Amino acid sequence: MSKIVPEIVLKGRAPQEKPPRVQDFEELDKKSIDSLIDYMKYVATASGITMGFYAKTVADGLKANAPDLTKLILFAPVLFWFMAILFSVIGVFPRTYLARTDAEKESAVDAIRSIKSWYSIASISFFLLGFLMFVCSTAASLWNFLPQ
Repeated sequence: MSKIVPEIVLKGRAPQEKPPRVQDFEELDKKSIDSLIDYMKYVATASGITMGFYAKTVADGLKANAPDLTKLILFAPVLFWFMAILFSVIGVFPRTYLARTDAEKESAVDAIRSIKSWYSIASISFFLLGFLMFVCSTAASLWNFLPQ
């Protein structure tokens, strides 16, 4: 005696809305790239402003007959801040990505985030190196440690 089990067929449709947590994650995901771009813009702006003030101070206080090492030490913060601006601009500059499928789109977003993160780390590193050199060169000039 065989028992016949009725076949149950479920009919339905896919959800029209994403669950709130998935939607929130996607919003945060989009905002993370935007915040990286804003961050790099702030670093570039701050670098430009500090470079302008510092360059004027160096130009006023530097003697024309100073040794090259002294000139390099005093000019190093400007070079680092310039590199911070350069990496910020490159990081903010848009790129073209071809993506047809969802997997390619996800891969492109990961690549964008990785590139933006790398350039933001590079820009803040040069920005902080500029301030470190600024403090060192200021201390060296105040206590006359610079080669004469």
